[in-house]
Amino acid sequence: MTYAAAHGWTRVGPFELVHPTGWRIASCIIQGKPRHILWHGGETQGNFSSVDVAVAKHVELLGQGR
Repeated sequence: MTYAAAHGWTRVGPFELVHPTGWRIASCIIQGKPRHILWHGGETQGNFSSVDVAVAKHVELLGQGR
């Protein structure tokens, strides 16, 4: 099980994961580098170097059990 799956994230396409709380992580290329953007509605929390780092930010924002 991946770190993301262990925290409730589900892959919904080749470049996107969703969480039951409505948050999303999209994988994309920014200035030639792979990045992973965490967002909820129109609110973004930045772009991260890996999915795991984005998931960790989500855990930090919402708490471990959410």
